[in-house]
Amino acid sequence: IVDVRTSKYSNVTTGKIYQEVLDKERRGDYHGATVQVIPHITDMIKKKIMRAALTTDSDVIISEIGGTVGDIESTPFMEAIRQMRREVGEENVMYIHCTLVPYLHAAHEMKTKPTQHSVAELRSIGIQPNMLVLRAEKPVAQELKNKISTFTDVPVDRIIESIDAPSLFDLPLAFQSQGMDQKVCDFLHLESPKPEADMEAWKKLDERAKNLKHETTITLVGKYVELEDAYISVTDALQHAGYLYDTKIKVNKVQAEDITEDNIADIMKDSD
Repeated sequence: IVDVRTSKYSNVTTGKIYQEVLDKERRGDYHGATVQVIPHITDMIKKKIMRAALTTDSDVIISEIGGTVGDIESTPFMEAIRQMRREVGEENVMYIHCTLVPYLHAAHEMKTKPTQHSVAELRSIGIQPNMLVLRAEKPVAQELKNKISTFTDVPVDRIIESIDAPSLFDLPLAFQSQGMDQKVCDFLHLESPKPEADMEAWKKLDERAKNLKHETTITLVGKYVELEDAYISVTDALQHAGYLYDTKIKVNKVQAEDITEDNIADIMKDSD
C-alpha cells in the first residue's frame, strides 16, 4: 500500500479478537448476556476492520481473510464480512476471491473444479465473489475462464490470472496489464485521477531486485528455524532493505540449541 504507514490496527488475529471479547465479558460490558460467536465475535471483527480504516483516513480498506473457505477458524471472519456488505452498502464492498487452478502434469490439463467448489462454498454462506484471482502454474485458457464464469456467476472480464512468477514484484505489473486496478475502481465507483497508474518506479524496483550487484550474509539464530515461515517477516524485511542498497541478502538460519561456546565462531565465520 503506497504512502500508508501501517500500525497495530493493520493486523488482527483470532486470538486478539477472542481475548478482547472475553475481557469485555469479564468487565460486565455485555450485562450478563450469553456471549456468542454471532453477534459478539463478528461485531468485534467488524469493529477492528473499521478502526483500521478510520486510523489511516483511507478511502478504501483492504481486508484479507486468510485460510481456505470452509475452515472452522475463518467462519466468524467470513460472517463478519458478509454482514459488512449490508451495513455499509453493497456498492461499497467488493469481494475478491483467490482460488487455485491446478495443472495436472500427468493429464496435461488444468482443473477448474477446485475453483468451482470454493466459490460454491463461499456462496453457501451468503458471499458472492465479485472478482476471481486464479492462482495457476500456467496461463489459463479463455475457454476455461468462460467455464469458470458460467459456474461461478462472476463476469469473465473480472477473472484475473495470477501465474507463478520469479519475483513477487512481478505480480502488480501482471495484474495491471489485465486491468485489475481499473476494474476495481469501476466497481467501487472510484474516479481515477489518471488514465492508468504510473508504475515506472515499481518497474525499476522489480528490475533492481532481479539484478542485485552485491551480497551480504546474515546469520539468523532462532528456535523454529526448521519452519520456513516462522521468521518470514524478519527475512522479508532484510530482503527489502537489501533492494534499497542493491544488495542480495543471504540468510543462514541456525538452531539456537546447536550453538555452543566451542562452535559459535565457526558458525558465524561467513556472516557479515
